[in-house]
Amino acid sequence: MNNQLKRTTFSMNRVSEYFSEKKLNMQIGHNRSAWKLAILKELIDNALDECKKQRIQPRINILIKESYFEGSDNGTGIPVSTITKSLDYSISVSDKQFYISPSRGQLGNAMKTI
Repeated sequence: MNNQLKRTTFSMNRVSEYFSEKKLNMQIGHNRSAWKLAILKELIDNALDECKKQRIQPRINILIKESYFEGSDNGTGIPVSTITKSLDYSISVSDKQFYISPSRGQLGNAMKTI
């Protein structure tokens, strides 16, 4: 009797992780009712990290409306190449993901979840 476990290898398109409520809950780490707050926190964390890296005092402006929010900061901005890469939903784009540090905003998906 051959009881060897045989597994099938599956490939999954990661694009769907950003286009269903269930998958967005997993990406954001919260249910839909907390998405706005969680995404705002992630964006603010990213701004704080950049200001810390640049050794500048953070100035972060947030405007929260019923159906949208706006934010700006005094950081150096996101390079166009990073924005372009982040629009490819099949890959993860982050400058923190592979570094171990007690940092904020390590998910690398803030822009994709907006």
